[in-house]
Amino acid sequence: MNKKIYTPSNNESLVKLFKGICNGLADGHTLGLRLFRRDLKAGFEASMLGYAWTILPPLASASLWIFLNNQRVIKVTDTGMAYPAFVLIGTTFWAVFSESVNKPIQRYKSAMSMMVKLNFPREALAIASVYDLLFSMTLKLVVLYILLVVLGVSPSFSAIGLIPLLVGVIFTGISIGIFIAPFGILFNDISRALNLALPFLMYLSPVVYAINSDSFLGRLQVFNPMATWIDHGRWLIGGIASPVHSALIVWILLASLLLLLGLIMLRIALPIIVERSGS
Repeated sequence: MNKKIYTPSNNESLVKLFKGICNGLADGHTLGLRLFRRDLKAGFEASMLGYAWTILPPLASASLWIFLNNQRVIKVTDTGMAYPAFVLIGTTFWAVFSESVNKPIQRYKSAMSMMVKLNFPREALAIASVYDLLFSMTLKLVVLYILLVVLGVSPSFSAIGLIPLLVGVIFTGISIGIFIAPFGILFNDISRALNLALPFLMYLSPVVYAINSDSFLGRLQVFNPMATWIDHGRWLIGGIASPVHSALIVWILLASLLLLLGLIMLRIALPIIVERSGS
């Protein structure tokens, strides 16, 4: 029987950490896929609506705003496209983003008992999170396309570009989620703060209404990655004013750096966190 002995060390180089992360991602892929399949089946077995819960939250939010706008409770103008299509795209993108931010913390916290008992590549949990999000994104995207056609907004061939855009949203969100995961695993306050902050941040983003670029809030959108992703999605579907494409590259690079830092932090912190949980 092979044994692996862990000893404390404070001189592990970044090169060794990076190599360990790469090996963990490669070795943990199969396990990550199995965890995704297991949890997908278990998560919907006792649910009457099943997979519908994946798409209901953004649809409910969009329906509420469409109803309020139609009833003149609020009046949203100058969106550059039909308001139902505008808000459906916005809420779909935001739902994918918020789920991506929360998913790593949920995955690692739910697997804590397994990490205490078993030795396996911890990166497998990050891979399982990616599969979770890609599955959820696919369902949301199919429903979005169907609803756009029903609303009379026939997506052109360029609308297929929503797929890489939403993958970019997942990448941005999961990078943030993995970066804060070590703190979220240790402190429940992080998850509660996210649940409080994300709906608030949604209303500071161009999700359900257009934001005047000349206003103070409009100028702040340059620091909001979701403003860039959502604007590109609407540009592909409705042909509204073309956004700045270079901003996508900037956010991808920043998300890549954040992801790398997050994986390094998890690599360092998880043995300590698991040891404390086991004791």
